[in-house]
Amino acid sequence: MNIKEEEKKQLVNIITELTKAVAKQHGNNNFDQIKCYPNSQSENLPSNLPFEVKVISKYNIGEPSMWRVARYVSRVSDNKLFYLKLMPKDLIRGVDNKGQMDRVYKENDNQMKSKCEFVVSAICGEEGNFIWSLQEVAEHGSLLELKKILPDNIFPEYIALYLFKQIVLGVKKIHLEKILHNFLQLNIILIDSNFNVKISDFGASINTKNFTPFEDNYFHNLLPTFLNYKAKMVFPPEWKDKVIYNEQTDVWSLGIILKKLLTNSENAENVEEHISADVKDLINQLLNPNPSNRPSINNILKHPCMKRTNINKRLELNEITKELKLWLFSNY
Repeated sequence: MNIKEEEKKQLVNIITELTKAVAKQHGNNNFDQIKCYPNSQSENLPSNLPFEVKVISKYNIGEPSMWRVARYVSRVSDNKLFYLKLMPKDLIRGVDNKGQMDRVYKENDNQMKSKCEFVVSAICGEEGNFIWSLQEVAEHGSLLELKKILPDNIFPEYIALYLFKQIVLGVKKIHLEKILHNFLQLNIILIDSNFNVKISDFGASINTKNFTPFEDNYFHNLLPTFLNYKAKMVFPPEWKDKVIYNEQTDVWSLGIILKKLLTNSENAENVEEHISADVKDLINQLLNPNPSNRPSINNILKHPCMKRTNINKRLELNEITKELKLWLFSNY
């Protein structure tokens, strides 16, 4: 076997595992449906993609995703990997097809507007029957999966803060665009090839400047049911009276994320004793039962434990990044 053939075999193995992870994330463990196509041409793909790609693997995503088809593709010019999501318009079901179609467009638009270093970048478009989204690949999976391979399933505090500060900066950009993410949790926070975070999955996001009657029903009646029973999110306490989406909802989710990075607790109470005092203080502020008393994103970044967390050094010189590689990927 020559070098190119060996590299091709390794690439197929890597993408197979990535695709299995996507299937598992959507609650489907029937991996026999997954097929890899290392030599496939760009047939049955939109012709207006920004560059020529080859299909590496494909998997048809089931419910609850509105995106029915997923492809891992490689750019022909340099073999860089991308994740291509396709939504056939004729498969959008429901009473209000126009409203559901609008949600697909808004998901794409919200993600593109939120582009920054800590958000998964996407190029979106449509052609014929397909709405498509071409996204960068975060090779090292989600924080939820990485947490499972750590000793005691807990991140060391200084690494948790390193990751968390990047998440907060990503949310800051999202909020600056008047967008609410609404689905912040460990399984949609991804790690890229530079061992930094990428926020993904804008399917529940809201553009507060353009909120339709369909979305009012969807977000206040249908989405909470999905988040509760399928995604197992920990809801903010104010939702007991009325489902309200605002920046403080995302801040609450940030508190749950930070707590889960550092503990194995599934609720918002009883911050463990092993957490340092200032980090415990930040968690308690984020999880304040009164949303008006939760800190803003800017005030989160001014908290002492955030101010002492440096993410601005060059990656190859960053000691925390090196430690992260050692902790998470020494067995890969």
